[in-house]
Amino acid sequence: MTYHLGRVVHWMHNKNVNPYPTYIDRQVTQPPLAEYYLLHIHLLTAYTPVLNFVQWLFFAASILVVSLIVRSLGGDRKMQLYSMFFTATMPMAILQSNSTQNDIVLGFFMLCAVYFLLALHTEKSIVHSVLLFSVSCGLALITKGVALIFLLPVVPVFTFLLIRKTQQRSPVYILFTIAVICLLTFPYATRNYTVYRSPLGNAYNLNNDCYSFQGIFGNSTKNIAIQLRTPFPKINDAVTRATVKINTALGVDTFSETYNWHYSPRFSVGYFSTQEDTAGNFLHTLLGIVCLVLLMSIKSLRRSKWLLLAVLPISMFLLFNLILKWQVWHVRLFVSIGFLLCGVLACCVNRWPVYLRYTIILLFCTSASLFLFFNNGRPLLGKNSIFTASGTEQYFANNKPLQPVFEKITELMLENNVEMLGYVASGDAWEYPLWALSEKNVFVEHIDVPNATRNAFRDRLEKTRLPEMIVSNHSELASEDVYVYAGVSYFKIWRDGNWSAYLK
Repeated sequence: MTYHLGRVVHWMHNKNVNPYPTYIDRQVTQPPLAEYYLLHIHLLTAYTPVLNFVQWLFFAASILVVSLIVRSLGGDRKMQLYSMFFTATMPMAILQSNSTQNDIVLGFFMLCAVYFLLALHTEKSIVHSVLLFSVSCGLALITKGVALIFLLPVVPVFTFLLIRKTQQRSPVYILFTIAVICLLTFPYATRNYTVYRSPLGNAYNLNNDCYSFQGIFGNSTKNIAIQLRTPFPKINDAVTRATVKINTALGVDTFSETYNWHYSPRFSVGYFSTQEDTAGNFLHTLLGIVCLVLLMSIKSLRRSKWLLLAVLPISMFLLFNLILKWQVWHVRLFVSIGFLLCGVLACCVNRWPVYLRYTIILLFCTSASLFLFFNNGRPLLGKNSIFTASGTEQYFANNKPLQPVFEKITELMLENNVEMLGYVASGDAWEYPLWALSEKNVFVEHIDVPNATRNAFRDRLEKTRLPEMIVSNHSELASEDVYVYAGVSYFKIWRDGNWSAYLK
């Protein structure tokens, strides 16, 4: 509602994917691949629920690729089935699989990168493995920015294996890999550079102020803790207190802004959630910790290929915490790591007694059912079920107070025959309903944009047009009766809290 679908409709109306002026600069700066899929589907059908099908398909594909990774490490059919089961029952993946976010799309390409890394040992055609590894890395990088961190331990391992296998020919293959990755990322990086003078776009001050043991340890414990949300507040509070005490005992300030993003809520395990931004993976996290400890402890496993499968996600996790400040929404960024750990779970659980395996299967099925049927935004059961709720109600399932606001704005647009709407928004405002709820082909243009996108590309004809109505969600503007834009006065016709509308 903010930037995934917002950028799609801007591209559709602009008839290109060039940067454009926007308060929500994530629409411009964030990697675009997942939204390219959404763009094509949106152009092909007016039935918006199918937009959720993109991540669903990538989830199904990820389940298969995890099993292929297990097979490439020597796992039998039973271990493959276990890996598929653990992947399919991951709460965060279940919730995101019917959303328009992009973490599962990234998870798929990360799995492919690891699979083709392992294929260097088994494939006879080195070119085949190198090419598809390079493509996987490039597509991961233009899906989500965090891929840059997750690939840091993967690329050196691939390079080492490639040098060992190809020896004198390795420089050619390495240059080929770099060329393919650059070819895939060049258009996106170039567009970012034209706006931000950086191929990575806006930094948002997300990096830790210093890179240290305190940062790694403190952020690691917090990111593990928020995965352990339960339906029992007392347990959640106990995990919060324990995390703070452990950090304090080791001289780590849990709440220091050196390692915590300023805009995130203060660290707390918080409440139990079945919402795709905040849900944890309680059982997967606990079982993952147990299995990693066993993998490091059992001599036969420690010397096997399975150790590589454990080292990669651990390295990704530690690098993530070394580089990025903690924020509560990180819980959804670890889908890629979780997918890789499912192979480790399969390796260990396969060795356990039958009664223990059946108990784990029962627990995981029960947990998965809760997130599948009672998804906070798209429940299959209950009074707000997707089978009974209207399309408009489903748009606002995660923020019901906004529904009457956007319905009123839509009513005003229709009453006044608005074809172009000026938008003065915060950097995290909802936008997509402005397009979706209107019965007409309304164009939404962000006006008086103060950030770096203000000088971005805009068709000359559109520059000469003035919006018939302006909508603002800025609290400081809500008290103003007149808004002046391009020398033209717009008079307030409606206000609801921070939201207000002005007519030319």
